[in-house]
Amino acid sequence: MQTPAERINAFVGDIDYADQPEGSSVPEQIIYYFGLLESNPHIKQVVEIGFNLGISAAAFLAARSDVQVVSVDIGAHNYVLPAKRNIDKHFPGRHTLIIGDSTTTVPFLQSFFGPKQVDLFMVDGFHVEPTPRIDLSNALAWVCREDPASYIIVDDVCEAWGGEGVNQAVRDAITAGTATFIEHKTARDRGWVLLKRGPNAP
Repeated sequence: MQTPAERINAFVGDIDYADQPEGSSVPEQIIYYFGLLESNPHIKQVVEIGFNLGISAAAFLAARSDVQVVSVDIGAHNYVLPAKRNIDKHFPGRHTLIIGDSTTTVPFLQSFFGPKQVDLFMVDGFHVEPTPRIDLSNALAWVCREDPASYIIVDDVCEAWGGEGVNQAVRDAITAGTATFIEHKTARDRGWVLLKRGPNAP
């Protein structure tokens, strides 16, 4: 049986469709995702905003065989659909890609899925205000109210990539108590935070 590292390496080895791709998860982030899912075996349903090359989705799927991932992506890049085919090759039947604007698509998906639990929500979409604030608000509205172990990862919370859109959205949510801060991790010029739904979330 393959290890998570072997599964993600096999996926990455088949990436031959990227022409000047935007930034993707770095190895340190992949290791972090593996550790988060290993220490939280209840995480089985993941929703992510931002699919791109599919590396973060593949990392979640590679971590454990009982994980399902739904990805929402605007579909602006021509490598998104080849990335989806690569995901389906390595993790058949466990991934759904929704093409659309996350600010309107995620609330629709929430109403479609109904009360279905989301154990982990990954926010890695457009970085310019107001999109990060809307994406984080939609994530907080979807994660389980009763389960304290439902998590939100917000990527690019850093000086190099976060701008004032992502960084400010996270700061404002923590200050308002709609999100509870767990930890901030950095690697190279990257940064990301782990949050839970806060006591003041609607």
